[in-house]
Amino acid sequence: MNAREQRLWQMRFEKHLIDVYGPLVKAAGVDTAQISGAAVYGLATAIMGAVKWRAPYVVKGVFGSRDYLGVLRSMTATELSDLRAKVTE
Repeated sequence: MNAREQRLWQMRFEKHLIDVYGPLVKAAGVDTAQISGAAVYGLATAIMGAVKWRAPYVVKGVFGSRDYLGVLRSMTATELSDLRAKVTE
């Protein structure tokens, strides 16, 4: 893989991280326009850890996941502000 192909792969991977984890970070009230894909992933991981105890476990067939977006959407502005302060410390 030459340098151009490697950079293209890296850009696609950054876009993938933003596409997958961006909605979660945006729901927490953080603007993702000026941060990298790795930073979006890091913030999303911190957010999921902070609200895990509030997120119900949803089973779909044999798979399950937590409804993090639902929890973030149900939080008040004050709760979201406190969450942002907690995960960006």
